[in-house]
Amino acid sequence: MKKLLGIVVLCLLLSGNAYAKEILLEKCFLLAARDSFDNRLNYFYFKIDTSKKTMNSIVNWKKKPDNGPKVHIVKYKLNYIDENIAQGVIVEKNGDATSFEVTVDLNEKTISMTDLNIYYKCQ
Repeated sequence: MKKLLGIVVLCLLLSGNAYAKEILLEKCFLLAARDSFDNRLNYFYFKIDTSKKTMNSIVNWKKKPDNGPKVHIVKYKLNYIDENIAQGVIVEKNGDATSFEVTVDLNEKTISMTDLNIYYKCQ
């Protein structure tokens, strides 16, 4: 009986993150400005970590823009995620959540920040 209990406990410990995964939405672009990936960028993607319920957007320019950094990272805290939708808020540099909501449609590969009137599409 002790062996069976030990096996059950060990299985539960090892399978804790069985459904955790990272979702990568690549070659993203701002819908208001373009209709395809911007070739001035090395990459622009959104990375969702379902186990930590976080998302990051990473933009890397080929040439450093005059008004900003060459690499720009924005962090998000996800309050809800399933196989179709992820929803959360932008996180400030000090770790506090803002009121700016973000919604990710994983089927359509779109990201919307309706409070800011910003909409992204990924390929």
